[in-house]
Amino acid sequence: ITTDGTRYFAACDSGIYVGLTSGATTDGVINAVGTDDVIVKFVKQRLMAGVSNAIYELNPNTTPSATLPGAALPTPEFTHPSSTWTWTSICEGPNAIYYAGKNRNNSSIFKIGLTTGTTALGFPVLAVPTEIAQFPVTEIVNAIDVYLGTYMVICTSKGVRVAAVQDDGSIKYGPIIAEGDFKGVAFRDRFAYVSGLVDGEAGLVRIDLSNDLGTLQFPFAFDAIASGTTSTAVGVAFLGNTDRVAFVVEGDGIWMEKDGTKVSSGFLQTGFIRYNTLEPKNFKRLIGRGDFTFGSMSLNTVASDGTEFDIISYDVSVPPIEVTTSQPAGSQEFIIHKFVLTKDGTDGTKGPTFKGYQAKATFATPRQRIIKFPVFCYDVETDKYNVMVGYEGRANDRITELEAIEENGDVVTWQDLQTGENRQVVIEQITFTRMTPPDRGFSGYGGTLDILVRTV
Repeated sequence: ITTDGTRYFAACDSGIYVGLTSGATTDGVINAVGTDDVIVKFVKQRLMAGVSNAIYELNPNTTPSATLPGAALPTPEFTHPSSTWTWTSICEGPNAIYYAGKNRNNSSIFKIGLTTGTTALGFPVLAVPTEIAQFPVTEIVNAIDVYLGTYMVICTSKGVRVAAVQDDGSIKYGPIIAEGDFKGVAFRDRFAYVSGLVDGEAGLVRIDLSNDLGTLQFPFAFDAIASGTTSTAVGVAFLGNTDRVAFVVEGDGIWMEKDGTKVSSGFLQTGFIRYNTLEPKNFKRLIGRGDFTFGSMSLNTVASDGTEFDIISYDVSVPPIEVTTSQPAGSQEFIIHKFVLTKDGTDGTKGPTFKGYQAKATFATPRQRIIKFPVFCYDVETDKYNVMVGYEGRANDRITELEAIEENGDVVTWQDLQTGENRQVVIEQITFTRMTPPDRGFSGYGGTLDILVRTV
């Protein structure tokens, strides 16, 4: 269904209908189609249709009447060479009209520009469509629409993508933002609302098109949900000039956002908070910010196994304060925070306002120890069996070897033969205290080595 402002146009297997958007409700068939593979859209001040594999420009200047003859379709502007091709969606951009279609497991988007000459309606003649985007096999484009001439939102059988519209009318699409089978799209303010299955139920996903996170990825959140449904939401629109959204659920009917009254509760859940490192951490402090005059908000932590722990609840009597998060116990690689918002118990149109949160943690990596110990280092030494070992220059060789290890910063094994302790360490400093004078008249070069090591 589409509109030019005063008339609406609707397509189904029996034909393309026209009616007034206000006043008399009499409608009639403009053109008979004889197939359910039909779409219609008012774009660029033209009434465009896709019937099976053909593209048509129809006359929108038809007075609605129940006695309309339902004329045959005019000569198509373009017919896809594949007889099994089906057009699925139409939209407009700054410099082109766009058609999306499919052929079994393949799907593409075409653009239609303008050529010289005019039509019987006084518009420039449409150019031959050209393919501007192909999609991975089995990913079917269900719906497309352009936001403020800048971004094209593409709803596919695999998820939602956003494309940047180029000056020449071509597009460059990004990765899938939200996964699922999405069927329709509508815009309000800076948001795109896409309809499909949301966590197993018919509903909407809202995408913030004002915040490009890079490579055409945008933040999104689950929005309105038709609780208890299992089929897909197909179409989405807003009620008049309001911000109330409505969507169609296959085999069920039309669901509308309730005017003002909020659901009893809802929640926001973070992703894995790991501070960009896989090191274990002790998550110890948490605070939420917002206005909790009406309703309440509970702060929960979620462990890696999905277990939830209730930390505190803010309301009009409990202001936002920083609290200790003692659960889950012990260090964690990551944590998830869940914020449950509950509407006001007296006025169902009011609830808490959540603005943000702050979480604090310390790293739980093993602390390093600094160990300092002395060792004798002489040319000739006596072992525990009173056997003399060594040679002239041996002490200097051992000092040189230790200095080389210290300089390279290599990890070595340190053993305490008295306590049996065994650790991996790095030599931080070596200090040699010579116990014999540097005189040729004395023999027995050597002294005491003070070695400072750090465990790793």
